[in-house]
Amino acid sequence: MITIFIGACFFLSGMASLAYQSVWMREAMGQFGVITPVLSTVLVVFMAGLAIGTAWGARFVSKKDGRAVLRLYGLTELGIALSALTVAPLLRFLADASAIYVAGSASAEFLLISQGMIALAMLVPCILIGLTLPLGMRFLETQAARHAFSHLYLFNLTGAVAGCALPLFVVELLGFRATTYVFAIANLLAAAIAFLLVSRLQADTKIEAEKPASKALSKEHAVLLFATGAIAMGAETIWLKSYIPVLGSSVYSFSLVLITYLLFNYLGANYYKQAMKKSEEKARQLYHHALFFLPIAVACSVLAISVESFRILSVGSLLLLGPLCFACGIILPHVMDEACKDNSAGVYRAYRWNFLGCVLGPLLSTYVLFGWFGFKGTLMVYAALAALVIVWLARSSAFVFQPRRLVVVLSAALVGLSVAMPDFEAHLAPLGNLYRDHVGSVIAISDPQARIFVNGIGMTVKTTITKNMAHLPLAHLNHTPKKALAICFGMGTTVRSFASWPLENIYAAELSSGVLQAFENFHADAAEIRKDPRVHLVADDGRRFLKRTDQRFDVITIDPPPPIYAAGSGLLYTREFLALIKSRLAEGGILQHWIPDGDDVLHAAIYNALRKHFSHVKMLDSIEGWGVHFLASDAPIKEMNSAEFAKALPEKAQRDFMEWAGQRSFEEATSLSLRPLPAKPWQSESFAEYEMTDDMPYNEFSLFRAAK
Repeated sequence: MITIFIGACFFLSGMASLAYQSVWMREAMGQFGVITPVLSTVLVVFMAGLAIGTAWGARFVSKKDGRAVLRLYGLTELGIALSALTVAPLLRFLADASAIYVAGSASAEFLLISQGMIALAMLVPCILIGLTLPLGMRFLETQAARHAFSHLYLFNLTGAVAGCALPLFVVELLGFRATTYVFAIANLLAAAIAFLLVSRLQADTKIEAEKPASKALSKEHAVLLFATGAIAMGAETIWLKSYIPVLGSSVYSFSLVLITYLLFNYLGANYYKQAMKKSEEKARQLYHHALFFLPIAVACSVLAISVESFRILSVGSLLLLGPLCFACGIILPHVMDEACKDNSAGVYRAYRWNFLGCVLGPLLSTYVLFGWFGFKGTLMVYAALAALVIVWLARSSAFVFQPRRLVVVLSAALVGLSVAMPDFEAHLAPLGNLYRDHVGSVIAISDPQARIFVNGIGMTVKTTITKNMAHLPLAHLNHTPKKALAICFGMGTTVRSFASWPLENIYAAELSSGVLQAFENFHADAAEIRKDPRVHLVADDGRRFLKRTDQRFDVITIDPPPPIYAAGSGLLYTREFLALIKSRLAEGGILQHWIPDGDDVLHAAIYNALRKHFSHVKMLDSIEGWGVHFLASDAPIKEMNSAEFAKALPEKAQRDFMEWAGQRSFEEATSLSLRPLPAKPWQSESFAEYEMTDDMPYNEFSLFRAAK
């Protein structure tokens, strides 16, 4: 019974840890940019903290008795709860305190400072989380429990599934910061259980069971722990991006992929545990089966992301990710049990290789393999790596599996199918030009209708709406503009329209370097504009660019990526971002913020955030009749008619404005562009409570609103 209580502690702790990671990731993105190096830093610091905690704990607790270990465990859970609450405030404090120093800094310099701040804020709770594993194993060791790692791992995985799903609901109700407090309660409950067990445990409870001598980790185990960590986490990184075309780019879509990964991992670990209850020989046979089918399991995930799988199975194609996750759920606990021999002192010596693989796998996928091989090719590399590892292990008599021919035949068949069935990238690439970067896959299609796809999602088309993102705010200025900034580049239409004005400097901040490279696919004069000394195209997150620049702009335009509910896009609408924009606007400058669609609550949240920071907000209907141009400034925004608008536009800008007007006359096009937005319900006081903030991004979390 006592092992069940310890398992409950690891369930609660695992649930809280995954929830914390999501909150910290979001806070780091808000403070330092939605860029892959920042996301990688959070992952590396999290895993490094776990490794440090596990290493220190394995040495520190090896001679402690059961009561002492439980006290330490309770104190550790208490420490996790308290330190976890400090991470987000500390990140905000460090970012604000360094603002004066990072203004004007280069991207690499700003990144280095950001990484140091993330490490400083996150390391303590991550070390404490890592400490829980050797403490739990040492306690079970004092109780003569067998297979301690697999027991704790199973409960921790169950908690991780809950920690991935529950924040989706808690954040929508309470916001990110309150979510941290909610899950800190889980750590406090785990601490309470530990302290309760201490009071119930006999003072002399310390069973000195005969333990196998601690010996060096075998080369086979080290390679396998590293390889499974790298393959599983590296493949997961690819899955998250490759499933965007079928699941969308919302937080719910990404969570569904993660839950699938964790759930099948849990099922594999539980199946292994049931086999272990029957006999160790049964469990060992199951492990050998999982091991030799590992390359097939990776190949199944290649099939999962094919266009045909998406077309036939849709969301059901996620089931094809199951074999790899299931196999890893069997392999990891078996290898750790074998390597540790229920000895807490050996846990770090073994687990460090898995930690290392879990860190390097995503980095390898993002920065190396994806750029060379794409989505499907990267997974094929991991399938080949799994096959090589199995072939190498098969040389040892300890690894025996009879139906090897079956494995070879199935592997060959799956590889053949995988090659024959294209993923969405291979499906779209023949229609245009393909560019890859750490953000993902960019496909630029010029004819018959210009389109740009990022990870399979259409971003924009040629439309006067994107021209008006430049012309409307520039024409409404009460002074002669000198500098303009476009956040989100798209096809480059807004920057091109800026270039039709006599500005001194034109900047564009675009997260994807592939999108910037695709510019020439859409405009005949793109190369000329790129060479224009006034034009500066910067591959960077817009928020991050504003934090590190010391320039002030007369006009800043934002054209957030579609869909409006895309994960991370809420950071382009919040009051914190608007405050940053305001600090980078010149006196009398204007912000143009495009809102394509959304429900009344979402529009109200954005509208109220704009009104909080700007004295004057003007809303214009788009020329196409959908979406809203918000113009915001601290200076009065003048009213204009068609004649005044025409007079404000230079001759070259007038030609640019009319380029895609079709059969419309200039007067008709201008009158459509200057139409005030009709009164909407979300402008009323009944919606005054809603405001878009970093803590409460209404566009990303909307399950309860959708249910209504």
